[in-house]
Amino acid sequence: MKLQRLQEQFAVALFLVLVALWWSPVRVAAQTVNGAFHGTVTDASGAVIPGATVEVKNLATGAARQATTTDTGSYTITQLPPGHYSITISKQGFATATKADVELLVNQDAEADYTLKVGQVTQQVEVTSAPPPLQTSSATLGQVIGSQQVVDLPLNGRQFTQLVLLTPGAAPKESGQQSAFVIPIGGGGISPSVNGQRGQQNNFTLDGVLNNAIFDNTWAVSPPPDAIQEFNVQSQITDAQFSISSGANVNVVTRSGSNQIHGAAWEFLRNDKLDAANFFDNTVVPVALKPPFRQNQYGFTIGGPVMLPTPWGTYDGRDKKTYFFGYWEGFRSSEGFTSFNNVPSSAELNGDFSDLLTNVQATDPTTGKPVVDALGRPVMNGQIYNPYTTRQLTAGQVDPMTGLTAMSSGLVREPFAGNQINLPLTQEALTYLKAWYPSPNLNVPPNTFPNFATSSSQVIKSDQFGARLDHSFGNNDTLYGNFYYTQPNETFPTSLLLGANTSKNHARVVSVGYTHLFSPTLLGTFHYGYNWTDFGTTNIPGGVALLQATKQLSFTPVRDNIPIVPQINLSPRLGGTGQFAIPLGPIRSHQVSADIQKIHGSHTLSAGFMLFHIHSFDDGWGSTIGFDQYATSAVYGSDLNASATGDGLASMLLNLPSNLFGFVGYTAADDKTNWQGYYLQDKWQASKKLTFQFGMRYDYVPPAKYKNDRLRLMLPGRRMSRGPNIGLVSCLTFSRSSIRWNSAGMFS
Repeated sequence: MKLQRLQEQFAVALFLVLVALWWSPVRVAAQTVNGAFHGTVTDASGAVIPGATVEVKNLATGAARQATTTDTGSYTITQLPPGHYSITISKQGFATATKADVELLVNQDAEADYTLKVGQVTQQVEVTSAPPPLQTSSATLGQVIGSQQVVDLPLNGRQFTQLVLLTPGAAPKESGQQSAFVIPIGGGGISPSVNGQRGQQNNFTLDGVLNNAIFDNTWAVSPPPDAIQEFNVQSQITDAQFSISSGANVNVVTRSGSNQIHGAAWEFLRNDKLDAANFFDNTVVPVALKPPFRQNQYGFTIGGPVMLPTPWGTYDGRDKKTYFFGYWEGFRSSEGFTSFNNVPSSAELNGDFSDLLTNVQATDPTTGKPVVDALGRPVMNGQIYNPYTTRQLTAGQVDPMTGLTAMSSGLVREPFAGNQINLPLTQEALTYLKAWYPSPNLNVPPNTFPNFATSSSQVIKSDQFGARLDHSFGNNDTLYGNFYYTQPNETFPTSLLLGANTSKNHARVVSVGYTHLFSPTLLGTFHYGYNWTDFGTTNIPGGVALLQATKQLSFTPVRDNIPIVPQINLSPRLGGTGQFAIPLGPIRSHQVSADIQKIHGSHTLSAGFMLFHIHSFDDGWGSTIGFDQYATSAVYGSDLNASATGDGLASMLLNLPSNLFGFVGYTAADDKTNWQGYYLQDKWQASKKLTFQFGMRYDYVPPAKYKNDRLRLMLPGRRMSRGPNIGLVSCLTFSRSSIRWNSAGMFS
């Protein structure tokens, strides 16, 4: 008893400290998945019964909690894990009332009123009436999606977030987060707009800790439906404890073990053998060669008491109140797509651009008049010109190269005879082009596009697993720990030989929770959460060998073991290549939270805090070399280029780029911040039909501090940092008129 009084005094002191910290400048409200029972016990005449004992027992584990009704006949039992409970009410002089099975949902404050009949305590009265389905004890609007719905409703990809749309006020976004960095498992998950709020404002929690992917504002881990007990979507939040974001709070609780072994196994598949070819596939390939599609999703769950052999005998979790639960799920998808592209012909790679020649004279886009050069020669669409013959002429001057008299003043160039480049082609450019581009395979006339088609697959591979351990130290102390792991990877379709785009959504979440009952009316809940995410998208690198063969290693050095090469644009006819790296992590966060609840008469007083440390890291780099027609086009008038002449591929073969873009220097964002939040709340059940709820909340998120002060915000009393680290991202861009280009080129 003395120890119990000391514990209660400590808890009260901690509660007062939390109240004091509310007014001090220290660190997001703690989250909980637990629920509560409350109600009033009366006799047959309707008079309240004080001093009655109310016991709730978890049917899965046998864990029991008790409370005593107050002078007003009311009781409250908080911090109960969601599940099925039996409720027993006893009082001397009255028959014992028992409700055999009452389901408590995630974060539900269930009202359970009972009427006792006069009789002996040994007499049993079975209560069959169900609790009212309407939530009357809180103004927060919420929708609980139960385990039966989660498992039984058809979900393409079995992503539980699709079920958020069952919530009133939820609407899918026009452009989901899947389009950027989140890999779609099957139909993909969603973070919908709830009651008009942005989808990025939703907050996801998992077993009491934050489950957010900080960079793209979605979820970090999406457990399979068979591993989810239920989840609650709070769309209009009035509880100070949950007011962390303007959007919905999606609160997920996973299954736990029980006294009985239970589990499940599944396999879901989709296959192109059951599908017809689409119209676009039939235009280029026989129906028998339609792109393949294979999707398999399989896994299992298992849970029960921990049974371990020891030198002292078998450790029986049913007696020790130790339970486990785990799951594993694999997802494999390979969906073929017919991809088209504009690729160079073998003749063009040998300098033969005769397929571009036409008998149509170029016209000025402003005046519409036929284009002639300074020597009066007509300029024909598709003609390739030698940029190294560019010279300045004056009207009336005899051109020493052709012997013709200049009709006007300006620059002039010589066309390649027959559109055959008679200069040495840049070997580094040919090496790059042959490494990337396949040969045309469509039976179309020369210089007709698209001239290449292939079936390329979108490949998604994902493995995820989770493990949970629960232990009860008697009825006053419970402890649980969870670990979640997910590893989705995606490779996108491509029509080129290299550079397919890839994405990853790797995440790890750890949660630890401890609940201690200092007394039947005073308890504390403490959580620790660790969240690790590593998102990003990167093209499959061209490789070090290609960097060296094209003499680009000094311009695009290898970073983080990702040897990407410069990507190119070939306007106006041909498709370009893709080479960019955007690693978004790892991003790490640590969460520590505490909640104290004191039941005093008809008041349930709550106080809590959470410290949230975020270490964010993201990066991105790459370079683009642009080759267009102007380096090899005709020149006329006042130094104008005839845009219908020349070609980007010809410019590349002659090593004449038109523009360059690149991320250079240190481009990473490496920053940290500490989010702190506090709340105070009082839920007062003034009468059986009237409940008041008062709450206050304070959150503070300071500006992020960048590593080595590479970026600092303008704050009062501070100056902008100066020196070599002032730039977070440096961009380098060159753009020169091709008719005056005198560079040595890029491949040199």
